[in-house]
Amino acid sequence: YNDMGVAYFYKKDYTKAEASFLKAIELAPNDSLGYNSLGLLYVTLGRIEEGRRAWEKGLEVNPYADGIRRNLIRLEEKLEASPSAFPQE
Repeated sequence: YNDMGVAYFYKKDYTKAEASFLKAIELAPNDSLGYNSLGLLYVTLGRIEEGRRAWEKGLEVNPYADGIRRNLIRLEEKLEASPSAFPQE
């Protein structure tokens, strides 16, 4: 489901991408990959807090998920540098 979500994401079918990522998480709640993908989708859509929460959950599930950690750091750096760069919910 995560791979299918990535395909939808690249096709800009964000509704189907979100559904696929959520299904991936439902089926494998202890796999951080789905949380990372969902976080990327939400940040791309400007749903910053939802993206942050997805990434934080991914780190909770897998504290060694360096990709998620890097995504959170980049997000915080961008928000600090230009808080208006991302619309808030």
